[in-house]
Amino acid sequence: PSQLTCVFSAIRSGTFFWGANVIGKVYSDTDKIMLARLASLSDAGAYSAAHRIIEFALIPVNSLVIASTSDFFRAGKNSGGALAIARSVITIPMAFCLAIAPIIYISADLIPALIGESYAAAILPLKLLALLPAISLPRLLLQAVLAAEYMAKQVIVALGCGTLIVITLNFLLIP
Repeated sequence: PSQLTCVFSAIRSGTFFWGANVIGKVYSDTDKIMLARLASLSDAGAYSAAHRIIEFALIPVNSLVIASTSDFFRAGKNSGGALAIARSVITIPMAFCLAIAPIIYISADLIPALIGESYAAAILPLKLLALLPAISLPRLLLQAVLAAEYMAKQVIVALGCGTLIVITLNFLLIP
């Protein structure tokens, strides 16, 4: 194949990963937009600050998934191989997620002392989100498995449907 064919093939393959990331970001941030409708912008800001702290806590887990990507794709050449990789790597990050949950919950009260009194409203949302890393881990690994098993289109469809459901429920449930 010509170089141009290879370039277009790479762009087409990359489009699925780009699309999955865009849809994932919309899915992740929809709740903040909807919360601004339900409560005040201040409440939405407090929730957003808490969510950022959770995202920060997830950096080691996300790094592990990213570092394992080549293993996922190598194993994905065999049907079900990527799932075996996910099963082999889930234990340590899940233990990490479950270990940091109570740390996040307990240390949430320190937010005003660490980053300022104006963030005191983020204490409750942070406590409520303490288990989010453990809840998010299976989705992160499943996304990696599906992508490695060359099911990127299914990832986009699943994320897109999930995003539409979340947006619809938010519009229906939030006055």
